[in-house]
Amino acid sequence: MRRNWLGITGLALLLLGAAIFRSRGALVPWYLSWILGPLLWYVGGGLAIASLIQRMFSPGKSDTVALPKAEAVPNLKESELKMRKAHTIALIAIVALSATVARADGKSDFTAKCQMCHGADGAGKTPMGAKLNIADLRSDAVQSKPAAELEKTVASGKNKMTGYEGKMTKQQIADVVGYVKTLKGK
Repeated sequence: MRRNWLGITGLALLLLGAAIFRSRGALVPWYLSWILGPLLWYVGGGLAIASLIQRMFSPGKSDTVALPKAEAVPNLKESELKMRKAHTIALIAIVALSATVARADGKSDFTAKCQMCHGADGAGKTPMGAKLNIADLRSDAVQSKPAAELEKTVASGKNKMTGYEGKMTKQQIADVVGYVKTLKGK
């Protein structure tokens, strides 16, 4: 059995990219994990898919049988062909679904975009938070606001806080607000 180095390399890059991205700065500096992780993830996924497509559509030496008076006839049974197609479709679906899972959660986005001013706990007790007199995100005044209002504040900004509309997706903003809601009582 011949080794499929394209597929093996693709899967290795895919796993390495996911590990770097999810490490949140433990393996490489956090700013590199945001660049390298997704890059390796998508390149690896592309290589793995290309490998499957290549294997599915390129016949090997044992895939054909020469007949005396006719052209070569594929030696694949109908069920084998269906299995190859099913494996390809399943891998494409897994990579597509995994890409959405690999997307950063609210805590990661909060850490990357908000922590510098609001602090890790949301209290706003940072040099920038003190300078700008930021509200404590754990307070009842903030926690009692509906999520839609907080999402609007994150998207549009407030006072000296810049808005993140266009810099973050609506889902990312909603995830950050969801994370802020978990800060109550911490």
